[in-house]
Amino acid sequence: MIELLEQVISRVINQRLCFVVIERAARVHYLAIMGYMTTAHAAALAWVKAQRPHDLELSEYHARSKAR
Repeated sequence: MIELLEQVISRVINQRLCFVVIERAARVHYLAIMGYMTTAHAAALAWVKAQRPHDLELSEYHARSKAR
């Protein structure tokens, strides 16, 4: 399972897809429901944040721009 998540995360980073790193689970679920990120992306981001929070410095500006 962890290897699969690492592959997903690697692909997300390699494709330069920007997502908001969220601290509260409720916000992640809200974004997933509203279609700003898929549940898989939300789970992958939560895992990355727990493992290596300093590795991802993602901009909310880019996420909002992509959502428009």
